[in-house]
Amino acid sequence: MKKRLLALLLLAVLLLPTAACDSGQTPADTRPDTTAPEATAEPTAPPETQPVTEPMSDPAADPETTAPETEPETEPPLGTTELDKSKTYKILFVGNSYTYCNNMPTRYFGEIMEAAGYSVKILSLTKGGWTLSGSANSQDELGKQVDMALTHQKFDFVILQEQSMTPAVNAGSFYGGVRRLNKKIRESGGIPVLYATWGRKQGSGDLTATGLTAETMTWKLAAAYEHMGQTHDIPVAHVGLAFWDIVRNHRNITLHDPDMSHPSAEGSYLAALTLFARITGIDPTTVDYEGGVGSNIEPILKEAARKAVFETPEIPEEYMDEAARRR
Repeated sequence: MKKRLLALLLLAVLLLPTAACDSGQTPADTRPDTTAPEATAEPTAPPETQPVTEPMSDPAADPETTAPETEPETEPPLGTTELDKSKTYKILFVGNSYTYCNNMPTRYFGEIMEAAGYSVKILSLTKGGWTLSGSANSQDELGKQVDMALTHQKFDFVILQEQSMTPAVNAGSFYGGVRRLNKKIRESGGIPVLYATWGRKQGSGDLTATGLTAETMTWKLAAAYEHMGQTHDIPVAHVGLAFWDIVRNHRNITLHDPDMSHPSAEGSYLAALTLFARITGIDPTTVDYEGGVGSNIEPILKEAARKAVFETPEIPEEYMDEAARRR
C-alpha cells in the first residue's frame, strides 16, 4: 500500500506545471480584508495538476495559527561548513506559483547547484495560490502530499514559500503554517529554509487595495519571514530584498511578469541564486552559470543575490516590532 501511495505522489509531482504562471484566484482565506483585483491574485494551477481531494480547510480556524511562540531548536547555521560535494542532496520545494514559475526549482536552482559541483535530486509540491497553512494541514489536498513525502523520503532541505500576500496581511496564518511545517520537517530529519518573497510591482491593484506600496510590502514580508527565522532558528533566503535592490538600482531589469506579481525569467533566476547562496554559503558571483538572462544582466543579479545573503540589509525596527506583535 505504501509503495502505491508513493507512486501516486511521484505521479502528481510529474504533472506539476512546467513553465507558465497561469492567472486565477487567490483562495478566499488568504485575501486581505479589502478585496484585491483578481487579475493580480495568485494563480490556480492548470486542471491536470489539481489533486482530486476535498478543498482545504480554513487555516484561520486552526488554533495553531495563534499559538504562542516556542523556544527555537539549536542547530548549526547553514553556510558555516561547505556542503559535501560527494553526496547527493535531496531537496523539497513546498509553495505555489512563485516557486513553479519558469521551472525555477529545476531550470535554475538545480542547474546552479550542478554548476557549483553539487549533485541534487529535487521534488516540488506546489499549487497555485496555496498557503503554508494549507500545506501543513494533513487534511488539505496538498498537505496530504507533503506529509506523504516527508514520511517516505529523507530530504536534506525543505524550502518553504508562502502565498505572496499572506505574511503582509494575515501573519497569523503564515506563522501557524511555518510552525507546523518546521516541526514536521525537523522530525523527518530535514532542515527547513524560508523562501522570503517580494512585494508587488508599484502600480499593482493589490497594493492599492491593501494600502501598501512596493516598499512597505517588501519590508513587511521581510520582517515576517525574519521574525519566524529568528524565533525558530530557520534559515531565511531574502529573495524579496534581492528584488528590492534591483528594483531601486537597476530599473532597466524587469523582475516581474506583466501581472506585476509573478516573477519574470530574470526574477526566477534571482530567486534561485539567492536560495543557492543561502543553502550552500557560496558566493553566487563565483559560479559559472548564466541562466540565459544575458551576459549584461547576469552579474547584476548575482551581485544582488550575494548582498541579500551575505550583506543582508537591516530591516527597519518598526517593521520587526510589528512582525513580533502580529499573531
